[in-house]
Amino acid sequence: LEDTLARRRRMDDLCGRGWRIVLAPNCGPALRTEAEAQTAARVVPLDETSLRETDGVADAWFQRHGCQAAIVRPDHYVYATATTPEQLRQHLQALRH
Repeated sequence: LEDTLARRRRMDDLCGRGWRIVLAPNCGPALRTEAEAQTAARVVPLDETSLRETDGVADAWFQRHGCQAAIVRPDHYVYATATTPEQLRQHLQALRH
């Protein structure tokens, strides 16, 4: 990834530990709004204004898995994926119970 200062770094190094919601570069505004409305995880949008994906690895992963968002655990494993705001909300609610 490349941060806003054009420094190339690994996603794990940029985002640290803790729960994260990683958003695909082409995720829709409704999904991004849903992700930003919650407080359980840090939102990591992969776009031109935040973190730019330079090698295509994350974009290929999102395409391969047919999703627009990934909820990532503190140990960097993917907990769940979502393509709609409703799916994201359901996965986050399941985490709380």
